[in-house]
Amino acid sequence: MLLKFSDNPFQAAYGIVRYNWKAIAWFIVMSSIAWLLFTYYKIDITLPGVPVSIMGGGLAFFLAFRNNSAYDRWWEARKIWGGVVNVSRSFAMEVCTLIRGESSDRVKTGLVYRHLA
Repeated sequence: MLLKFSDNPFQAAYGIVRYNWKAIAWFIVMSSIAWLLFTYYKIDITLPGVPVSIMGGGLAFFLAFRNNSAYDRWWEARKIWGGVVNVSRSFAMEVCTLIRGESSDRVKTGLVYRHLA
């Protein structure tokens, strides 16, 4: 789920930077070191493409599996919550139908509120 900090893009950028400033600073430092080594000392830092692509494929499978299992957990919770809501509605309808008497409104309200709490 994506969260929205603000409608103002500057406040949104500020919120993102505020919560991720350590990672951003680390990235800036490491990329500056790599740039300095390449520019001034002519040290060529390269990575071969094959290991990176293999790791990328493995990461894609791993993330797909985690995403599917998270969705399955969410769907199971949704079904359970739907069952709880249905049982609560049925109980409230039965209480409203079956309880009769002089102080029935007070008893009905008390039972339904107690069930909801």
